[in-house]
Amino acid sequence: MLVKTDLVTHLEQTLSTIAKETKNGVLLCKNKEVLAEIHFFSGKLAYAVMKKHRVRRWKRGLLKAKIEEKFTAISFSNDQPWEFELLYHELGLKKIGMSQVKEMIRCVTEEVLFELLGSVNLEFEWHDKEKTQSGLVLVLALSNQEVALIIDNASKLRSEWDTQGLKAVSPSLAPLSKIDNPKESLPLLTGLGGKLSVWDLALKNKKSVNDLIRLLIPYIRKGIVKFKEIPDLQSPNSQEVKTPAVTSPPKSSSPPSTVTENTSKTKGILIACIDDSPVVAHNIKKILTPKGYDILAIPEPMHGFAQLIEHQPQLILLDINMPNANGYSVCQFLRNSPVFEKTPIIILTGQDTNIDRARAKLVGATDFVAKPPEAEVLLSLIKKYLS
Repeated sequence: MLVKTDLVTHLEQTLSTIAKETKNGVLLCKNKEVLAEIHFFSGKLAYAVMKKHRVRRWKRGLLKAKIEEKFTAISFSNDQPWEFELLYHELGLKKIGMSQVKEMIRCVTEEVLFELLGSVNLEFEWHDKEKTQSGLVLVLALSNQEVALIIDNASKLRSEWDTQGLKAVSPSLAPLSKIDNPKESLPLLTGLGGKLSVWDLALKNKKSVNDLIRLLIPYIRKGIVKFKEIPDLQSPNSQEVKTPAVTSPPKSSSPPSTVTENTSKTKGILIACIDDSPVVAHNIKKILTPKGYDILAIPEPMHGFAQLIEHQPQLILLDINMPNANGYSVCQFLRNSPVFEKTPIIILTGQDTNIDRARAKLVGATDFVAKPPEAEVLLSLIKKYLS
C-alpha cells in the first residue's frame, strides 16, 4: 500500500482549495527558485509549466497526444503559457481535436508533478490573475477529480523511482553508455548516447520511466551507464512571429444531421436547443427539422459546452429555468466566449415580463420566445436572425 508523503498531501490540499474557491491565477512551486508554474481557470488546471526542459516536455506531450508538430505561426500574448496558446489556436483551426488537447495537458501535468514530488523544501505561492474571457479554456482545463487521479499516478511512479535508489536522479538527465560497441546482449545501451533524457528514451522505447530505469539499474550500479545534463530545445516562443492569433474557431462545416426534409436555404444550418425538457426539445425538432434545419439537443448546458464548441451552431435556443443551471448565467457565459459572442441566442421562457426581457438583454440575449413556442413565431425569429 502506498503511503502518502507530506508533500503529496500538501499538494492535494492546495489544489483542492483552489478548485473549491474556483480561483483564477498561477500557483508557483518553488524552493530556492521557481521550479514550476501551474495555471488555473475557475479552479480548473489549465496548464502546468516546468522551467527545466520545458520544450522537450512539450514535444513529448505532442507525441503522446498524437499531435503533428506543424503549427501556424502566431503572436504570443503572454497572458497564458505559449503552449496553451498554440493548442488553443490549432483547435480553433480544427487541426487538432479537444480530446488531443486534454491528453496533452494530462501528459505534461503528470511529468511536472512527478518532478515536483522529488523536490526538496518545496513551497507553494499563489498569485491571482485576471479571468480569461474564453469559455473554451474552462472546457479544456482539468477538473479537480482529473488532477487528483494524475497526482495519484505521479506519486506512485515517484515512490517506485525513489525506492530504486534514484531519489537524487532526475529523469531529465541523459543516460550515457561508456561502452562504444555494446554486445547483442546489451541492445538497450545502443541508444544511450547522452543526447536523450530518461523521459525521451522511455517514450522512444514505449515504456514508463520506471520500466526503462529498471533495465538500466544493473549497468548503473556497475558504472557502465552514467548520467549527464543536456540542454533544452529551442522554444517556439523564441521565434519572432507576427501572424495575428485566431481567437475564435471557425464555424463547423459538418454538424450532426437530423434533417428529414432539406431546403436550399436552411440545409446545413445547425440550431442548438439547450433545455432540460426532452418534450420541449422534441417539439422544437418537429417544427424545425421539416424546414431543413439541423438540431443539436443539449439537456445540461455546462456538460454540453464541449458539444457547442465542437459543432458551433449558428443559433442557440436557451431555456431560462433549468434545475441545474441559471439560463441568464449560461447566456452570460456564452457571450464571454469569443466563439459565441456574436451567435444569436433566443431565450425560451414562460415568464415573458418586461423585467425578464431587460435582464436577458443585460446578459446578451438576442430575443425572447414563449414556451411552448408557436411554429410560425419561432420560424420567423430564426429567419430574422439568420438572414
